[in-house]
Amino acid sequence: MTVPHIISKIYQKSNIRLLLHICFWLVILLVRWHLSIITFNTYNGLPTTELLVLSIYNTTLLASLYYMLIYCIYPYAIGKKKYFAGILTLILLFIFFAITDAYLERQILNACSGCMTIIKNNNPSYYTFLHLQFSNMLFKRLISLGLPLGIMIMLAVPISIKVGLNALRNAYAKAELIQEKAKIELDLLKSQINPHFLFNSLNNIYGLILNGKTDQSALLVSRLSELLRYTIYEANNEYLIIQEEIRLIKNYLELEKIRLNHTKVTFEMKIDHWETKLPALILMPLVENAFKHVVDVPGSFIRFVIQADRQQLYFMEENTMVECVKKMPAGFGLKHLVKRLNFFYPNRHEYEIIEQKDSYRVTLTCML
Repeated sequence: MTVPHIISKIYQKSNIRLLLHICFWLVILLVRWHLSIITFNTYNGLPTTELLVLSIYNTTLLASLYYMLIYCIYPYAIGKKKYFAGILTLILLFIFFAITDAYLERQILNACSGCMTIIKNNNPSYYTFLHLQFSNMLFKRLISLGLPLGIMIMLAVPISIKVGLNALRNAYAKAELIQEKAKIELDLLKSQINPHFLFNSLNNIYGLILNGKTDQSALLVSRLSELLRYTIYEANNEYLIIQEEIRLIKNYLELEKIRLNHTKVTFEMKIDHWETKLPALILMPLVENAFKHVVDVPGSFIRFVIQADRQQLYFMEENTMVECVKKMPAGFGLKHLVKRLNFFYPNRHEYEIIEQKDSYRVTLTCML
């Protein structure tokens, strides 16, 4: 078992991750405490117990700042591209850290009998600094940039570890996806034009020809030909512009509609930029799934909505559903769709399925 594989497995188990985080901050605490004992610093000469208390509060504040930065500010500022709000929040967080740090330090040192005397004898300038008015002391800490720079240096270790592990985990995930690429492409081809769909389409077109509907049958032959041409000549293309994606979907809809007698199929779209590129046929499994699971009876419907601009893709599909269809397991097309979404839009997509008593609804939003 490789190191990336072990890291990936650990990442999936929240209890192990929590334990490792606790162990990491305990190590940081012990290192800080040890260094405060053996090195010359502002607390030189203080009792070991007081140094431990100071190390505990300082490490706790540092850990709180780290988690707020990594799990709150970073996803909000970078993920949603709200940089100004993110920088402002970071500045306010630094100020809050400075206030809390100064307040707790003063309280701990004042509660220790003899601590201030030791600091006065060993470090008179810091003793004078601690007895400034609280607002002046806070202002000096911030304006000198000593505290912000100190925070950045202290956070450099956990952030570097976090970034390194994420990079290793992402590299492993990409390697797994590359290994599965051949299988995914094969399954994708199967899901694009499967033999059952092809047989039904040809059979329906043959029926139209026998009934003398040559114009309609010729149009459907053209649509089927276009789908087959894409499968044969362009299936290896990684991306399609949304105009081509929609055209292939429309061809598929028209070919499926000829076998339906009662089901109402509607397709709505609002496209602001037709040259937007999408992973090839990323929406097709959702379209296919609607037709596979709808029962052609009076009152049945399938509704598609596609909206896209330069920043976002929105897709919604809703169809009627009966109880027996609900028990059917998800096909490989939808399973591979989730893999492709995670590969092309990591942390930049929302995929939601809502099953109600007699309807099925799926929404997909991707930040492009």
